Amino acid sequence: MTAHDFVYAWQRIFKKKGSYYYMFADGIASIQGAQELSDKIDAGEELTDDDLDKMGVKALDDYTLEVKTNVRVSFLVTCFSLFLSY
Repeated sequence: MTAHDFVYAWQRIFKKKGSYYYMFADGIASIQGAQELSDKIDAGEELTDDDLDKMGVKALDDYTLEVKTNVRVSFLVTCFSLFLSY
């Protein structure tokens, strides 16, 4: 498993319309850009790759994942072990 797999999984949450609602129960909702993606889906707009790339999740290389949040999320690292993260 690489950092790119996490990016793919978190972007996929939004690509599968309707499946992103559960993400607001955990730290993923605090990731930069997540609320904007959710709002766009709720407005009936299609997400583009550019929209998804604006989310605060980046794979800097195969082993380094950068996650930017809007607020401090002390349990975010724990979320990485949950099935919805990958």
